[in-house]
Amino acid sequence: MIKQIVQVNSEEERIENDIWVKFSIMATMHPEYQETKKEFREVNLNFEKNILNMLHQNGYLDNFNMKNSANSLIVFIHGLVFESVISNLYNDQVVENEIREYIQKMCK
Repeated sequence: MIKQIVQVNSEEERIENDIWVKFSIMATMHPEYQETKKEFREVNLNFEKNILNMLHQNGYLDNFNMKNSANSLIVFIHGLVFESVISNLYNDQVVENEIREYIQKMCK
């Protein structure tokens, strides 16, 4: 599920990431985009919560704080997207490995 957000398989996907990063930066500087930015963050936060709920329901997460864990996961995902835009070093396998490592650390 996370790999669907951190898209690096094609040039088109990389362009989509680039546009998202530019919009995010632009939205912080222009008041007319604040509501859209807030809505987008809420959608992302709900996505992260769904992932965490699935992990919890399947017995992979025990004692965790939903708010903190969801915020941490959103920062991780956005960091991967940002890095994929600025460095162009990430391919599909690198992204998958990073995601798996992050999730495994959460589940310990």
